[in-house]
Amino acid sequence: MSIITSGIVIIGAGLTGLTLAYLLRDSNFNVSIVETRTRKQETVQTSKEEIPNLDERSAQSRAAGNTQQQQQVVETIVRDKPKIGRNDRVTIKHVMNGENKTLKYKQAEPLIAKGDWVLVED
Repeated sequence: MSIITSGIVIIGAGLTGLTLAYLLRDSNFNVSIVETRTRKQETVQTSKEEIPNLDERSAQSRAAGNTQQQQQVVETIVRDKPKIGRNDRVTIKHVMNGENKTLKYKQAEPLIAKGDWVLVED
């Protein structure tokens, strides 16, 4: 048995392991790959599971005798003030000199983000 002295050890020489080793090697990492099987021919095995859609799932559930309805959650957002649209006109005020400007919110947003301007409520 040999002792591995590299920085990163990847277990499995499958598609994922080889891809990871390739990417790490390109990033100047010292990589070793450990594989338990000796493979004469590399093959990728895939399988497709049938995933039923919601209608099929509910039909299967009813057929199995499950008649309970799942509880639906409804979330309601309550705002103290109306939402400001990006094209709505707003008034902003300069913090230092008190100057007021009226412009679209999408134009005022970067100025407010800098901290020099504040939104004036109507």
